[in-house]
Amino acid sequence: IDRDAMCSLLFTSGTTGMAKGVMLSHKNISANVYNMSKYVKIRRPGGGLSVLPMHHTYELTCHVFTGLYQGMFIAICEGLRYIQQNLKESGATVMVGVPIVFETMHKKVWKQAEASGAAGRMRKMMDFARRTKLYNRQEAMRKIFSKIHMSLGNNIALFIAGGAAINPQVIRDYEALGIP
Repeated sequence: IDRDAMCSLLFTSGTTGMAKGVMLSHKNISANVYNMSKYVKIRRPGGGLSVLPMHHTYELTCHVFTGLYQGMFIAICEGLRYIQQNLKESGATVMVGVPIVFETMHKKVWKQAEASGAAGRMRKMMDFARRTKLYNRQEAMRKIFSKIHMSLGNNIALFIAGGAAINPQVIRDYEALGIP
């Protein structure tokens, strides 16, 4: 393979005007996959739920190609309203998304906790997990926050947010729930 030859033609979102085609070479993509893999290791057996459009560089290189390079399966989400259901069905251990995806899921978790009357207790347990760094022990966190983990398929080991800034409180809350 000619490393400098075009491998993919992906399009920008067009936020500053018309969408533009971006030519990525084999070298561009392999460097991205290799370097992402130095920092993010997928536990085996592992799988990812693809929720973003694959014609975007972030999803294609950081999730699909990196996941395949590391030997994981990729399940394709049926649509944003099916994320929770597809996480359960697929058994995915990782999900890559943009901040709005994780922030929306976060709001739903709190809305359900408040509706069930469990929000106060959940907040106390999350504070305890932060103070004691218990959140580093995922198996313990799966037991403490079993309803939340079960609602996500009980396999999630990692959420990866990128493409824009995310609300730091959302990150802290997911970590306190045992989802780095």
